[in-house]
Amino acid sequence: NIYSFLPPLPPFNPTFLGFIDLTIPYIPFAVAAAILQFIQGLLMAPAGPKPKKDDFSYILQQQFKYIIPVVIFWMGLQFPSALTLYLITMSGFAIVHEVVVRRYARALTTSNGNNSTETTKQ
Repeated sequence: NIYSFLPPLPPFNPTFLGFIDLTIPYIPFAVAAAILQFIQGLLMAPAGPKPKKDDFSYILQQQFKYIIPVVIFWMGLQFPSALTLYLITMSGFAIVHEVVVRRYARALTTSNGNNSTETTKQ
């Protein structure tokens, strides 16, 4: 015990929800992390006109949309499931964040569009 005024910590229990051992790989977590990463990649693609087919950044983005989930799935099969639980959590929050921001931006542009047409009519 480093500090005499603090009680000793209880032993660490590395199970999630009482039945998933976070110290070994867990295939459902690897699958979920890969799927969520793919969805996040789809949401992060810029909206608008499709760029030219020979645009390097567009080609790279299209390749990474499929490669990164495969890499995350492979990592989920190799490393402890605590890492894939972290990736699931972060991708889930990123997806929710992106959806909320898009809805807010859509509502903001819709309300600004309506206000601009009302002011021009007056």
